[in-house]
Amino acid sequence: MNFTPRTPAPRPTALTGASLSLAFPLALALAFAAAPSSVQAHGNHALPPQASERARPDTPEIRVEGEIEVLVEDYAEHAETRYFLRANGRPVELHFRGRPPQLLTGTRATVRGRPFSADLEALYVESGDSVSTQSTVASSGTLPNTLGEQRTLVMLVNFQDDTSQPMSRASAHSLVFGTVGDYFRENSAGQTWLAGDTVGWYTIPVSSTSCNSGQIASEAEKRATQAGVKVSDYSRRVYMFPRNACGWAGLATVGGNPSQAWINGVFTVQNISHELGHNFGLRHAKALSCDDSTSLNCVVLTYGDPADSMGNRRAAHFGAFNKMLLGWLGTEHSPQVLAATRSERYYIDAYSAGDNAPKALRVPAGKDAGGRQQYYFVEYRRPAGYDGSLGSVGNLTSGVIVRRATEGDSDSSFFLDMTPKSSSMRTWDMEDGALVPGATFVDAANDLRLTLAWADGTTAAVDVAFGGSGPAPSCSAATPTLSLSGGAAEVLAGQGTSYTVSLKNNDSSACASATFDLTRALPSGWSGSFAASKLSVSPGATASTTLSVTTTENTASGTYTVSASATRSSGGNASASTSLKVTAPVSDTVARVGTITLSSSSRGKNVSTTAIASIVDQHGRPLTGASVTGCFSGATSGCSTATTDGVGQVSFGSGNYRGGGITFCVTAVSGSHVGSFDASNSCRSN
Repeated sequence: MNFTPRTPAPRPTALTGASLSLAFPLALALAFAAAPSSVQAHGNHALPPQASERARPDTPEIRVEGEIEVLVEDYAEHAETRYFLRANGRPVELHFRGRPPQLLTGTRATVRGRPFSADLEALYVESGDSVSTQSTVASSGTLPNTLGEQRTLVMLVNFQDDTSQPMSRASAHSLVFGTVGDYFRENSAGQTWLAGDTVGWYTIPVSSTSCNSGQIASEAEKRATQAGVKVSDYSRRVYMFPRNACGWAGLATVGGNPSQAWINGVFTVQNISHELGHNFGLRHAKALSCDDSTSLNCVVLTYGDPADSMGNRRAAHFGAFNKMLLGWLGTEHSPQVLAATRSERYYIDAYSAGDNAPKALRVPAGKDAGGRQQYYFVEYRRPAGYDGSLGSVGNLTSGVIVRRATEGDSDSSFFLDMTPKSSSMRTWDMEDGALVPGATFVDAANDLRLTLAWADGTTAAVDVAFGGSGPAPSCSAATPTLSLSGGAAEVLAGQGTSYTVSLKNNDSSACASATFDLTRALPSGWSGSFAASKLSVSPGATASTTLSVTTTENTASGTYTVSASATRSSGGNASASTSLKVTAPVSDTVARVGTITLSSSSRGKNVSTTAIASIVDQHGRPLTGASVTGCFSGATSGCSTATTDGVGQVSFGSGNYRGGGITFCVTAVSGSHVGSFDASNSCRSN
């Protein structure tokens, strides 16, 4: 969020723990620390000063039942997550001793804790075990309400002491439902989109010098309702307003139906997509900034992921772990995630490409202290679509990105820096954090190695080695396999057919993908073309295209050979052929002469005659495209051949002669659609 914070950002927390190492120095410590919450007003409620202190140990525990509300305050350099339990219409803030459980707004819960005061404004909660909920996560492990149309209402409001309108309503609508909407549609591979309305500007009876998000929301919805808007029709509500006294650029509920997002003067794609990401249930895309292997220290950067909009740098695609939580990746109807189950080479395609090819690799990375499975997620980012901004950022599109996350923990996505300590600025240090071709990431604790073998702009090859299985195998090139299939077994002369050309790359898995040039060999006069004249194929994979072939009308009956070849600059070529039977067509059409018109002209002693013949079938219909032979005799003689035009006519010229009688006869008519010629009434004389 690009603005100067009104409150200073806290120093990051140094974490220590079990290390991971790289082939170059790096140690990763994966642990978690709970940061204290600052005091901000929400709704009509502000925490009392003693809320930052623990409740007295002798205060008895109580049980409170209500509905959870989780709010994320996004400041420029840090974020704060606050938990409330709405009980009997009032908010009770929850302070957890340790790391809070993964809760979503709208979850019904019973919380056991010690109150801070008699009026129950806050509860001190010993642990996540003190919260009993009904899960809002689907059995598939995905977050709820993340697919299909998202009915969204954008409310533009300003304040009684600041009636400025930083953006027109039309521009705001275009930003949210155009640019941001396109971001969600592309991210989800067309599975999720925004639809709705933008209303306002409304001036609400709230001062810009105060920070009360609940009052902003209630007054905005009140004004919209007065203007005839049925607010309850919208499951996602966004409040946009000029900068006010709140220090955050954005505030959002984590989940919720309806969900709510407050946009505080920072009207950008990144800020709005970030807050809507929280509304969908996502937490922050963090990063680990680690010292070298001698210190075993890492710092958690809340916004540290440079290639995920749930960081705060740019509106790039959500990472693979987040997309799986949303149901946008790794499901039956979405692009796939490869699961690394053994030591071998795996191929992933460019992450933002709009197809169903595998977009990420998931590699087991041991279990955490609670027995939950951890994974590495590997992605190949390219500067296309909403990942276009990554093209000018370090090496993020030159290699693969590696993150670590824990199954069932939505707040566990960590970007891992493959080239640590390259910058003294921790956030900037992440921007060259990709694993580049030839580099190896080593997880010694789990006896695992990840090596990027190559990346060619479309596909990346990642070698996974479990249990010290040794170096990746070397490349062994082999002759590819080419085949022609499909197509008609027999055609009439002048007709065509199409073949499927399939090419299998038989190189070993250690080789890079190869590009083959396709050529064809056809009988003389035939035409043919490939739908794609080049095929790029990964080792072990097969690619296909179409070869279309057309015979000539005068092809004699017989069996002919159609061939195709695949070649590459490094050698290892292949060819394939098939047979095509051609039959000269037999027609029952009888060609005859309809009329012959002779016209003569003279120039001095020279005379020339033009004969125009119309050729028809036995039913008197013009025959077009027929080959006609005509001959002059008498005062001059000679024969020639011409083709009938669109109305069945053909013209012949006699050349010059000295005068005298002349006769013109049509002597032959042929063509693929002509069976025979009736020569009666085929001559005229002048």
